[in-house]
Amino acid sequence: MPPQRKLSPDQVREIRKLVKLYSYRYLSNVYDVSENTLMAIVKRKTYKDIKDDETNRTTTQTRD
Repeated sequence: MPPQRKLSPDQVREIRKLVKLYSYRYLSNVYDVSENTLMAIVKRKTYKDIKDDETNRTTTQTRD
């Protein structure tokens, strides 16, 4: 059985974006996780299977 996760994929994506604007301490209170957990998420040591929105998008180019 896979381990249960406290954060949803959307929350992980949010954290990776918000860490540029807010401190780890603030975000740890908002998401109720430790600062070490946040650092691991941002450095992709945990939740590495969750891609950012930009990474998930596929671009299709059309030729004229």
